Amino acid sequence: MDAAPRFTVVLPVEDDRGLVENALRGWNAQTFPRDRVEIVLTTGADDRAARARLAPLLAPHDRWCFTPSGNFSARYHNAALMGRAAHLVFTESHCVPEPALLAEVDKHLVAARPAGVCCRSVGIVENEMSRLDQTLHDEGIAVFSRVEDWRKVDIHAFVIARDAYLAAGGFDARWDRFSERVLALRLHELGYQLDYLPTAVVRHKYRTTWRELFEDFGAYTWGEVLYRWAHPGPDRVTFTYFEGAYYPGSEETPFRYAPAAHELARELARASKCVPDACKRFEAKWGSFVRFGSRGARWGRFARLAARVCGVWFGRATGIGLERHYRALWKHGLWWGGLCALAREDLPEPPDHGDSLSVDSIHETDLFNWHGYESFAGNSMRWSDELSAIRLRIPARDARVRWALHGLRWDLAPPDVRFFVNGKPLPPDRVRLSREVLELELRAADLNPRGGQRLSFFVRPLCPWEQGATDRRRLGLPLFGLSIERAGAVRAAA
Repeated sequence: MDAAPRFTVVLPVEDDRGLVENALRGWNAQTFPRDRVEIVLTTGADDRAARARLAPLLAPHDRWCFTPSGNFSARYHNAALMGRAAHLVFTESHCVPEPALLAEVDKHLVAARPAGVCCRSVGIVENEMSRLDQTLHDEGIAVFSRVEDWRKVDIHAFVIARDAYLAAGGFDARWDRFSERVLALRLHELGYQLDYLPTAVVRHKYRTTWRELFEDFGAYTWGEVLYRWAHPGPDRVTFTYFEGAYYPGSEETPFRYAPAAHELARELARASKCVPDACKRFEAKWGSFVRFGSRGARWGRFARLAARVCGVWFGRATGIGLERHYRALWKHGLWWGGLCALAREDLPEPPDHGDSLSVDSIHETDLFNWHGYESFAGNSMRWSDELSAIRLRIPARDARVRWALHGLRWDLAPPDVRFFVNGKPLPPDRVRLSREVLELELRAADLNPRGGQRLSFFVRPLCPWEQGATDRRRLGLPLFGLSIERAGAVRAAA
């Protein structure tokens, strides 16, 4: 083929669910001219049997791309780099396009000139598991397909201008399957328009086996854990749209290392005579970490996952509670996959803190038992729980920490706050509290010479529901930012 094609279809051979031949027949049967379409088949191994089997379905200008090592994102990206067309079509080998898909995409690209197009996915359903899989996917697409939503990279069938794809960095193999969401974010940040095109249809075969389900728990959560570890902050991107499904590194999870829960439990036991109810709530929330450590927490989450597997089996046999169990199965599976990813990865420690830091710059590994990001008067902030901890990465020398409150806990008096420094109670005369600022004096003798200082604390909680609000959280201290004085003038709190 002399002229450059209009579309390059990137098609992985693996994970075909028995449909790769049908997928190729679907691309061959397009109403759009076949000589203007090239197919790049990507695989992790040069399988001669597969090449021989698929050869009759390929045109002379179609090619193979072998990526012996690396994940699916690496294979997609390497194949995309081989593509000669102005537009890349990313799809899967268990997806069969309708005949008019490329013609509809081409017409829309000419008329609206978006950088990319997300096609509509219609399910191929063979059992109850695949039916529920389709239900969850369709719920997500109903949100992503809105004009204002930027998350329109759906690998079932996604078309993107090659220049835009390369400008955004393409599929980044560091994040495995989570690279789909990262690519969408980068395209959005660069100002590229992505459209959802319901007239361009691909038929997608959903999972039918437990093995496929558990493999995806790992592929997506592993990438998201690593990405969120490297990109903390309130604007971090997430993958899942399942309500209540959280990953390690988010506001609902503890330090990467479980000793934080053990340490906080021991320290707050000193105040347990005064706050027994708070300690009971802490134990109920983090009991598996306190009692069994990170390995026990993973097994505890896996036990919940196994229970939901049993619930799905029971539901398939009786029809009772099947969808409820399946949704919970995904939630616990994502949790479990994230915990396993954190346990096996050698993640680097965040850098030392400077003299002034905002809440956005404090890494999740330095916070334990905190609520999520929110905004007050245009400033990003987080609420602690009534029992929480924060780690400061500062040298072991005398320091003064100023904690900005911005008047949100004007109701507090000094007896309402108890601080511990690396497990030792901080004397009351070294805690000064005003409407705007909480000031702590730290002595070198109490600090860890390795530089990681842990401040744990109990705060008489603010209970919004007592004032008629619907918020059921127990709120401790608001955190906008900290300033740290090291033998110099105290700086204004962030």
